[in-house]
Amino acid sequence: MWRRVLRMSDPHFVSQPFPPTLPTGISRKRLLLASFFSALLPGTGHFLVNRRSKGVVWLLLFCVLLLLHWPLRLPGYFWPLALMAPAMTVLFVFAVWDAPYAGKHRSDKLSQWWLVLLLPLSFLGSSAHNYWSLRASGFQFFSMPSRSMENTVALGNHVVVDRWYYRKRAPVRGDIIIYVNKDGIYFMKRVIAVGGEIIEGKQGTILIGGKLLQEPYVIHMYPASPEGKNFGPMIVPSGKLFVMGDNRDVSLDSRMPEIGPIDTAAVRGKPLYTLPLYDNSQKTLK
Repeated sequence: MWRRVLRMSDPHFVSQPFPPTLPTGISRKRLLLASFFSALLPGTGHFLVNRRSKGVVWLLLFCVLLLLHWPLRLPGYFWPLALMAPAMTVLFVFAVWDAPYAGKHRSDKLSQWWLVLLLPLSFLGSSAHNYWSLRASGFQFFSMPSRSMENTVALGNHVVVDRWYYRKRAPVRGDIIIYVNKDGIYFMKRVIAVGGEIIEGKQGTILIGGKLLQEPYVIHMYPASPEGKNFGPMIVPSGKLFVMGDNRDVSLDSRMPEIGPIDTAAVRGKPLYTLPLYDNSQKTLK
């Protein structure tokens, strides 16, 4: 069968409007999911809303912060850590906001009221990543609930500890260390003598190999017990450390027979500096 083709010049031709273009916007559900995924990992939510180049930028910024933790291990210094933690928070907050609100979407955007839920979620996400990245790079927070290391580490101080510090080196006299006892309790003490050295206490002073040890860090708050002032002489066994607190009158340490020298294998790290913060994930020292 032959069909007649109508042309614009044909008197039977009638012009018809084209059907309206379907909306190409992004649904509110997808915008909400984009924000949620950005709270878990910055940049991932942008891929859901077809903003791949922006998502790559956020992911690269996140990777840069991870590289500062490891292998560079900048949290070993106070100021880098003080700047890196807020930087991680800012990154998450802006990524969570940018994914659903900053794009030029043709559909309706999310209500600003969603930020009441999304912003706290971004803070939780950044805190979680700050915590695991610190632990993965060998650092940990500890709290100090006793006066045994005053004035070096005061009661209530929060300490950043490098748990990898003694992987390739041994503790030496004068080092402040973190160690754990058989009950799993963490302690902070100062190394006074190492394996093979002869240590003796006389009237509150310490002799190493018969020579007086200069200890400008030591303080005395109360009258010391006789066994705390006088002990030894004794040879520290090989593979052991004789440890004491800087606040000699209140410290339970290697002077006590029930504690004695500790194993070098019990050492868990070296305190680096203190922080003016509180964190529920911190372990407690003695």
